[in-house]
Amino acid sequence: MYDPEIPRDLLELRSRLETWSKTRKYIHEPVPDELRQAADAMIRRYSPCFQPLPEMIERINRQMAGWKGFFNYGYARQAMRENNHYAIERLTRHAKRRSQRPIKPAKDEGCYGFFKRIGLKSL
Repeated sequence: MYDPEIPRDLLELRSRLETWSKTRKYIHEPVPDELRQAADAMIRRYSPCFQPLPEMIERINRQMAGWKGFFNYGYARQAMRENNHYAIERLTRHAKRRSQRPIKPAKDEGCYGFFKRIGLKSL
C-alpha cells in the first residue's frame, strides 16, 4: 500500500498523494521552476519594452500551451491556478513599468479581465 507521508518522484518532480474531501485523492506536484523561469525570460525587466503587449502575450500563450500539454494529465488544478496568477502578476508589473505609456485596466475591470480581453489564455 502507498504511504502518503513518503515522497516519490514523478517526472523528476517531487510528488505526494494528498487527500481531498476525505474520499478523493490526487497527485499534487509543485509548479516547476522551469515554467516560472520561462515566463520570467519572456517578461524580463530588460527585455525590449518596445514590443507590443499583444505580441508578448502571444509568445507567452505558446509557451503556456506547451507546458499545459505536458502537465495536463494528473496535475493538480491548484498548481495551474498558481501559475496563471504568476503570469498575470508578471505581466501587470511589466505593463505598469513601461516608461511613456504604462497600461492600466479600465476602472470597472481588473488585471485578469484586462489581459484575458487582450488574449492571454489560462492553463
